[in-house]
Amino acid sequence: MSDTIARIKEPELFIGFVAPIGTDVASSHRFISQYFQAAGYRVVPIKVTDVFERIARYLPPKERLDRSSEEKRLQTFIKYGNHIRETFDDDQILSALTIVRVIQERIRLAGSEAVPERNVFLLSQFKRKEEIELLRSIYGRAFFQVSVYSRRGARVDYLARRFAQGENRGNPNSFRSQAETIVERDENESDRTHGQRVSRIFHDADVIINSDVGDDKIEKQVTSGENQTLQSPRKGARTLADNGFRGSIC
Repeated sequence: MSDTIARIKEPELFIGFVAPIGTDVASSHRFISQYFQAAGYRVVPIKVTDVFERIARYLPPKERLDRSSEEKRLQTFIKYGNHIRETFDDDQILSALTIVRVIQERIRLAGSEAVPERNVFLLSQFKRKEEIELLRSIYGRAFFQVSVYSRRGARVDYLARRFAQGENRGNPNSFRSQAETIVERDENESDRTHGQRVSRIFHDADVIINSDVGDDKIEKQVTSGENQTLQSPRKGARTLADNGFRGSIC
């Protein structure tokens, strides 16, 4: 008798976040998590950079990964992400490593023989179109790109405040130049073949969330689409529900 493949009644979902550095994505993460938890889904967050320190044991960075301040963490992690892509000459590699993490989490949560269902993986964050293309090719219609918007000035302000807090300084203005440099680099490292290209993939999203409008309106964007000021051109969808999430979880 041939083996049969168990039918997945309520399949897993995969949400890949794209956001320029300096965007406060915490509220978007929180409300999306609550949205799926209310529907009985298990939310599994995975950060792309979680594996960097493990990989660094085998592929030493040119500049040591440094968590001593937020500015140094961002600078050294950006450089190391580029170094990994350059070493393997592969702009999809960080997505591939994230997929491995997804497999590991499935096994940890349910065992290798379990049918994978009613999990939603929140994958943060991606910087190149090749990374998103790999995720779409693997997960198909179960993958959704969520881009989180924040205007450039707000991102610079947010980073400058974070840098000042990390240095126990009260005035963030002295950190604006460092914040500007990192924001510019994150948007488009045009001088590096394997650098970051956030500006080139942002508008390919299935859903775009405006993070500058406050928690109440962010929650409405996630759950009902009210007060949504941006619309994804990719599918013309405004909310998670519009994109088929509600159909997937009901």
